Amino acid sequence: MRFNILIAEDEDDVRNLLKSIVGIFFLKEYPFLELDIKTVSNGQEALKIAKTQHLDLILTDIVMPIMDGLNFIKEVRNFDKNVPILVLSALSSKDSIDDIMQVGANNYTNKPLNHKLFMAQIKVFVDFYLRRQNRYNKKAINLFSKNIYKRKIEFFIDKEEDLFEFWEFVVDGIFDKYKIQKVLHLTYEIELAMIKKGFSNSIIIEEDDKNFYVTLLDADKLPYQDMMKFIEYEDISENEYKLDGYFLSLVIVKYDEDRKNSISIKKTDLNKDISKKELLSKLSNISTDDVESFLNDISFVSVDIYNLEEVSNINESKKIVKNILNYFREFNSTLLNFGVFKSLNLSFGKLISFLEKLDDEVLKDNEKRILLSKMLQGMVDDLEFFINGLFIEKTIKNIDFLDEKFEKSCKNIYTTFSS
Repeated sequence: MRFNILIAEDEDDVRNLLKSIVGIFFLKEYPFLELDIKTVSNGQEALKIAKTQHLDLILTDIVMPIMDGLNFIKEVRNFDKNVPILVLSALSSKDSIDDIMQVGANNYTNKPLNHKLFMAQIKVFVDFYLRRQNRYNKKAINLFSKNIYKRKIEFFIDKEEDLFEFWEFVVDGIFDKYKIQKVLHLTYEIELAMIKKGFSNSIIIEEDDKNFYVTLLDADKLPYQDMMKFIEYEDISENEYKLDGYFLSLVIVKYDEDRKNSISIKKTDLNKDISKKELLSKLSNISTDDVESFLNDISFVSVDIYNLEEVSNINESKKIVKNILNYFREFNSTLLNFGVFKSLNLSFGKLISFLEKLDDEVLKDNEKRILLSKMLQGMVDDLEFFINGLFIEKTIKNIDFLDEKFEKSCKNIYTTFSS
């Protein structure tokens, strides 16, 4: 798997140092990635590369000859809204940073570099890239039919973050078209139970002209009685699943166009007093500036969450949690202003209250602190993906799944660490 980085920096020594630092970091953290780093000395040269080659990450200075970093970023955003851009600059005033973020940068770090912060910022971008990669295979394994399309998609699940990749794919490709909420909820609950017991397995999606098939491998790792409780709880009928020891297969019937068009947004507590038409109208009125500011804040809090995993000093840990809380309060205030995310507001409020009273013993215990960091990051990743897909990329048309998943993530956090 290839990962392409462009570094724009006018000082030769700094440019070479950045290339070396990044190269060593990838060799240590992501040895399976084929890294390609290109370096240039000004924005004009950088723009030529950005226009002609696929890039997965851009690192750029601001003060450069011929074309400065601000104009370079503006030009890039005219044709590429998605490539992550991290600014490295000695400009540190609030106005300078505001200018940098407003032209389209995803994050900012001061020079001279704080090595640990810089690596954490890079990690956020690379991990997000990896979560977007799907794994493919070709072998029919579902218990319903072998007469399927030759393609299949396989998700390897050994940690909760892997479930995010599964959700992302399904939302982009299936969820907005077919009634599969029950299948998704069942799959999520079973996989989460496996993860908590330390098990790993695969989820495989197959398809024919009439149906989708979702198959969970290694189903025998959970007791049969537990598996049936999950199935009964989600009210999965006998014709919707087949359980045969090693496999659990679920079928999703494809609807014709008329039936697909008649499916309305499920009325949960999130929007129970809002019709679909009114809801879409409210969403369309939300400011792009508000959304981009929200996403920028998420990228900053991700760094604090990552740092929480790395520190061992209790005072430093408490300081980081305080920073995270400040971000979360701003997030909740922004969500409240949107006016349509009532359930998310409630979930966030409970999580904030819990973190405000967090027992110092959680932060003193290395394993608990690391687990807290990972759970918070998973929740923030979900929120970032959802907000980006709903308002920026406009690929998400159903807002119910995050309502339930986000509430569950928040509850899992304060349930796990409550004394």
